[in-house]
Amino acid sequence: MKDFTLNITGSHNVSNALAAIIAAREFGLSLEDISMAFLRISRFDFTLKILAGPNGSTLIDDTYNSNPDGVSAAIEYARSQRGRKFIVMSSLIELGSAAHKITESWAKKFLP
Repeated sequence: MKDFTLNITGSHNVSNALAAIIAAREFGLSLEDISMAFLRISRFDFTLKILAGPNGSTLIDDTYNSNPDGVSAAIEYARSQRGRKFIVMSSLIELGSAAHKITESWAKKFLP
């Protein structure tokens, strides 16, 4: 048994890490080597970057690349945290007319 530490935000990264562990084991890497490699992983700037917001709130900067899965991950992360949260993201303009429909579905799913 081996403990692993991920220095990146978001529970969606757990499945990514598990897949990486399986692949690395297939190539003969030890659990210790994999664990050490995980410590060198860092997030891209502006992807689930957690900042102190106004009045004790949390600001989640996810402006690097907004896509439906990334936005859903940011929303899920925000929901897992206490207190008031703000997510800042770039537009989904590359999705064209689908962007509005996707944004509406998030609002129905996540907003009170």
